[in-house]
Amino acid sequence: MNKKIKLGFPLDRSPAIKTYAPILIEALKRNIEVFLLCGPDPFNSYPKNRSYRPLKENINFPNIYKTSIIYFKSKTDLPKIIEKHKITDIVSYPFTYKTYESSLENIKKIGTKIHMLQWYADFLVTTPLLINDSINTIFVYSNNEIETYKEAYPNITEKITKKFIPIGFIPAESLNYIASKELIKLKYKIPENKKIVTLMTVPVASNDPFWLHSVFNEPNRLLAVFKCIKNNQWKYVTHSLFYPNYNNIVKSIKKWCHKNNYFFIIKNKAKYEKSTSQYNKEADLVIKDSSEKWFPQTIFEIAKLSDIVINFISSGTYDIIASNTFNISINLMEIDMTSKPSYFFKKEIYEYKGVSVFKNYKEIGKFLENSKLENFTINKNNQKKYIKKYLGQNDRQASKRIIDYILKNS
Repeated sequence: MNKKIKLGFPLDRSPAIKTYAPILIEALKRNIEVFLLCGPDPFNSYPKNRSYRPLKENINFPNIYKTSIIYFKSKTDLPKIIEKHKITDIVSYPFTYKTYESSLENIKKIGTKIHMLQWYADFLVTTPLLINDSINTIFVYSNNEIETYKEAYPNITEKITKKFIPIGFIPAESLNYIASKELIKLKYKIPENKKIVTLMTVPVASNDPFWLHSVFNEPNRLLAVFKCIKNNQWKYVTHSLFYPNYNNIVKSIKKWCHKNNYFFIIKNKAKYEKSTSQYNKEADLVIKDSSEKWFPQTIFEIAKLSDIVINFISSGTYDIIASNTFNISINLMEIDMTSKPSYFFKKEIYEYKGVSVFKNYKEIGKFLENSKLENFTINKNNQKKYIKKYLGQNDRQASKRIIDYILKNS
């Protein structure tokens, strides 16, 4: 190490705390000075509810008291703060030119290095031009993620691909801090002998947002028809009347669970609580992301607790499989390969023998009806292959490799 390292973590939205948490913990463990750079305009961009803001009293991981939290109003203030505090390295989740605007050039002039983290599919929005001009390193999960980036940007140069460093699946480090399955059952007062099925949140992504929000997520079929007519979406009238919707799927999972004496959990994100609260009565237990802890992530606790997890084409599939839990993904509509992040969502991620099953929303009810939990047992050899390909090293030491790399290249 050639100089004293000071790390800055830009934070323009509260949930990014969970992105950084393992790296912050590792840096603080090594007595590296850490700055959370909160902004721009943090008092308007963060939730009004104080418990959802990135304040030290809301962040419960080790040594957080050593962290400096700095708020800034404008994007143009960021380079000044970095220079004032002599921050040597920025570690950031994926961003675009719009995120920092003209600040990037000034950060570069200061001599501060910028290291970008993969966060599931989001890293695909960062263009090769931006990487070439401003980014020193991109930490990705595995070599496969580099190939995915090449597919999204076929003309990428070797100069840019050399900046990609596979370090393993950072989010899985939550599992280092999560209790045993038995203790989690005690926490949620779940009977010890119960098998557990979890449904992960309401779907929020589809090729057609109108269909998703006004047809599939609308429990009242007549109201869905009215919305179709009002918006001249006649092609979805049949869908509204006869095809399964989210309400049907929740109830079919409930029916399957009760028939087989399984314990049914619905795991919701707090931000979708209003739109999903009507389904809470269908579950034996509803768990939402806690505002009281940013890390470890709730999804890993729930995945570790569950015998299977059901979701709607979600990058959370990585989290589930990393937690040694079988995954079932429900496909709503064909994936539209027109946006860059869509290159991430390959069918093999969701349909992998002995690890994950991929079913169309029209057939999921019948499929479950003819299945038992015993049909969904993780094949350890296939899981190892899956993890090696998509998540890279599975030793939950990605944050250590990131800090080692930054120190070595300082």
